[in-house]
Amino acid sequence: MGPGRQKRAPSAKRLGILAMRFRGTRDGAERTAIARAYSETVARLIGSKKWRDMPPLEDQLPDEWMPKEFFAFWSLSPPPRGNGAGRDFGDGSCGLERGRNT
Repeated sequence: MGPGRQKRAPSAKRLGILAMRFRGTRDGAERTAIARAYSETVARLIGSKKWRDMPPLEDQLPDEWMPKEFFAFWSLSPPPRGNGAGRDFGDGSCGLERGRNT
């Protein structure tokens, strides 16, 4: 590994890292960026067809920030839509819809 290059954490571990970063900030723009990265990681795990273990609660975002594909993949009922659960970025990835936080 050359200078300036960081080794990327495995996708399942990355969920926990992103969840911890999310809980460590109150900045809306930063939370949106973290939720997008979380969503992309969920999509990568689903696409790998090797995702066998649901992440523990501490490695998840709050329900209202979780991507809708997470609930579908794990055959879970998403929380009521009134709180923003089941977010969709609208760009083919799961997560927040572009420009909206609800």
